[in-house]
Amino acid sequence: MGEKRADDETRGGGRLQNDAGESERLAAADEASETTWKEALRAGLVGLLAFLFLFVPGHPPKLSDIDEGRPPTSSVFPAEGPDGTDEPSPLGAHFRDDSRAEEWRGQSEAPDEEASSSRIANSAFRIVVRRDDGSAAEGARVELMGSGLSAKLVFRTDSEGRIETPKLPPGFYELHAHHGSLVSQPMLGVQLHADRAKEIELTLRPGLRLEGEVVRLRDGAPVEGAHLSVIPDALSLIRKEAWSDAQGRFLLEGLPDGILQIYVEAEGYTRKGPLRIDPSAGAPRIELGLAASLEVVVRDDRGRPIEEAEVLLLVDAPEVSPSVVAPGDRLTVIPGPVPPIPPASSGVTSRSLGAAKAILASGESDANGRLLFTSLNPSSVLLRAEADRSTAALSEPIQLLPGRQLSTEITLREGGTLSIRVRDEFGAPVPDPRIRARREGDPFPLEIRGDENGEAELYGLEGAYAVQAFLGEEESAESELEIRIGERRTVELRFERRDAQLSGRVVDPRGFGIRSAAIELQAVGSGRNFAASAQSARDGTFAFEQLPPPPYSLRVTHPAYPELKTPQIERSGEIPPIVLSVGGAIRGTIVDARTGAGIRARLSIETAGGSFEARSNADGEFSVDRLPLGDAAVTIEAEGYLSAHQTLSIRDQERAASLGTVRLEQAAEVRGELVDRYGEPIFGATLSAEGVDGPSSDARAQSDEAGRFHLKGLFAGRARLIARLRDGTRYLHRSALNLRSGELVDGVRFRLSDYAEGAPELPVANSTRLGVPVEVVDRGGAIEIGWIAEGSGASRAGLRVGDQILEIDGESLLIAAQARAALRVGEGERVTIRIRRGASTRLYEVMGERYSPR
Repeated sequence: MGEKRADDETRGGGRLQNDAGESERLAAADEASETTWKEALRAGLVGLLAFLFLFVPGHPPKLSDIDEGRPPTSSVFPAEGPDGTDEPSPLGAHFRDDSRAEEWRGQSEAPDEEASSSRIANSAFRIVVRRDDGSAAEGARVELMGSGLSAKLVFRTDSEGRIETPKLPPGFYELHAHHGSLVSQPMLGVQLHADRAKEIELTLRPGLRLEGEVVRLRDGAPVEGAHLSVIPDALSLIRKEAWSDAQGRFLLEGLPDGILQIYVEAEGYTRKGPLRIDPSAGAPRIELGLAASLEVVVRDDRGRPIEEAEVLLLVDAPEVSPSVVAPGDRLTVIPGPVPPIPPASSGVTSRSLGAAKAILASGESDANGRLLFTSLNPSSVLLRAEADRSTAALSEPIQLLPGRQLSTEITLREGGTLSIRVRDEFGAPVPDPRIRARREGDPFPLEIRGDENGEAELYGLEGAYAVQAFLGEEESAESELEIRIGERRTVELRFERRDAQLSGRVVDPRGFGIRSAAIELQAVGSGRNFAASAQSARDGTFAFEQLPPPPYSLRVTHPAYPELKTPQIERSGEIPPIVLSVGGAIRGTIVDARTGAGIRARLSIETAGGSFEARSNADGEFSVDRLPLGDAAVTIEAEGYLSAHQTLSIRDQERAASLGTVRLEQAAEVRGELVDRYGEPIFGATLSAEGVDGPSSDARAQSDEAGRFHLKGLFAGRARLIARLRDGTRYLHRSALNLRSGELVDGVRFRLSDYAEGAPELPVANSTRLGVPVEVVDRGGAIEIGWIAEGSGASRAGLRVGDQILEIDGESLLIAAQARAALRVGEGERVTIRIRRGASTRLYEVMGERYSPR
């Protein structure tokens, strides 16, 4: 099984894995001591790696990585109670304190070089913390993180409010101080130079207080035990966290000024965030929607279950929510929206997918062919399943419903085989080529490496494919073919000769050369994907070398001229000059039809030479130039107004075409709720309005989990609402509504008297949760046990608060979310946990049970 999982990692649908040796090295570096700063610094090495996975931009996501840009599900840093302790708040919301973080008073010796940085630690901070009145803040807690550290450093000020840090490597740091309810503003990006100490003064002021509630979106019921993770600033590493009480209320104190980013999650609900909240704006009410579940059974064409079939859950890219960690040892986290490259031994789908599809979750079927996805965002999804020697299969769209578990089956069949030979322009074998087989519009191409003879074989295929070979920056022409079940095909891919040249000159209408024009060349023909680019010189000349044979097409762009696409070029060598004309312009003003005030609007302009977009200013004026001459269709849209469409002709380069003054009518709106015969909300219906004695709008709205909808952009006049349910059934509202321009008709109750919506399954009460009765948190880069139920099997087995979890059932962990998923097991189900306590590691076997979380 271990070999299979390692293979899955290379196949793009694999589990989250760490190299075994690397895991041991990181675990050793993660050792935390309660007596020395040296071991405390080592404790954060894994935290730094997890931070890089979660927050550092610019790295393309891999299937085995934690999705970048997605926040961890638990706080790394503590939130204190009102008095600076970890006591519960007056509202009963629980807080955590980083009681195991290492502290210093006054000066300390330098951390060792391995724990802090590979650079020489020869700098330091001298920090003084004062209250708002200028007095020294004795015992204030100062937190320090930065590029030269692998863990957070925590200090306590002396009687003069001062501390001097150990010797630190130069770099950029973040500092923050707090004492009870007093807090300083975070100092971000503080640069520490080599061989010198930097003096910093932090001022403590009363922190802000954030009090709010977490409720269920469906009915407004309080959500108990919701976890809130708060970040004061998008770039800050400082975090606070809290839990909602039985009334759904939470309280955070000692917060710095400014907009906060909050992430909220609760068992049985979809995760929400980042929410941008201003504590001074009042108590926020955070609504959480019910999560959906999907059971998948994978069978072969004889009805037998298929074990270890890979299943991908696909959604539209804009709908991607935080990665899903579903329970079960075969489920994994897959980051979106970049789709993976499936294994070469499997087929791609026989159905074309849009490029906007993204992977929400992934997993493998068990011995019964079964796989269960949980904690899903209700949306329309597709399933893609594949297994060795079988074609890939794609399901029809499945609408996930809040609070409900759906079941579906998917069948995999044996496919055909394709043998591939790759040759150069002279017919000689090309060693070690990269080969790609894809179907147009399918985001899951197959890739494989050819052998030293340029040969490779793909199997488990069905349908029409385009096959192409690559060697460095060169690529062969595509070969298109169709493969049927059980068929064996052979294809030869050849690299074209690259000895052609193309040159020319870009000029203006007077014949003067145009400098810095961008010229993009594309080889024209079926299966030809060659492209190159160049820039014109001072005199407008350009040249391409080492081209495949013609024909070609050219696209020429320049900021001062309209884009130009040349006719197909049939020969190589020098071509006639390419003339860029100045083009024409459109001007006009957009105003409110009733008041005459200018409107900020969006303009979409369609011409024979391409599409263009523009915006009007605050006075409603706009001017768009460098447009191709000819006819243009203009669409004007603005929030709260009906859209307008006009056509005009751009004929003169010297004189702008005018739209004149365009008057937009204010649109009507309708807001209400859609319910069934029993008054239960209906989710996922499409609402529209049909004009009774006037035009009908194209506006559409979806009902949410609470049945709420908001239709905008409607024409004035009498209109009747139409509800189209998920199954396509159409319902008409019993009476017409009188709509007026610029007005909102609110509180409409659209009741379907002959329809009953199935009741959702509400999350199990906190008092009856199943699993290993512990809470885990990300703390200082380690995954720690923060709470254990008294008298539970886990407590009797010997687990303690503060134990660092290294592995669960042999799987290494990066963040607490993985541990939480692995610990959600059935009653009596065994789990093996490897922990680190002090300098030793221990192995515990515990069982799932019913328990009451705090």
